Amino acid sequence: MHKVEIISIFVENKPGKLEKITKTLADAKINILGFSITSVKDFGVIKFFVDKPKEAFELFKEKYGIKCYKVDLETESIPVDSETVSCVLSFHVIEHLRTPFVYLKEIYRILKKGGVAFLVTPDWRKQYKTFWRDPTHHHP
Repeated sequence: MHKVEIISIFVENKPGKLEKITKTLADAKINILGFSITSVKDFGVIKFFVDKPKEAFELFKEKYGIKCYKVDLETESIPVDSETVSCVLSFHVIEHLRTPFVYLKEIYRILKKGGVAFLVTPDWRKQYKTFWRDPTHHHP
């Protein structure tokens, strides 16, 4: 069974932070396959699905001193307190999970009452012929 690893980065909500992180990955030749952003007041949690998760984890943890968490989105809790998040943005993550219900339950758990979750997946109408070429896709 193929296991999907996600890198979660706790970062201050300041201009240029996301750009620094994505540039760091690009400079290390680590490709972003999907990501989600959760905003908690002055901080956020960015979860990256990358092609080299071990290298990305060590890069951020050791070289940049950024808090990183290894989380199995199919079996583990997201390291955020319950009902503390106003908005969850998840881009091209859920279709890679065999059991997306655990991930959805965690999103529901961390959202404040009235919070919003935006989950973006590939457009099935445009990609129905090529979707299954990616062996990590489990659900359209």
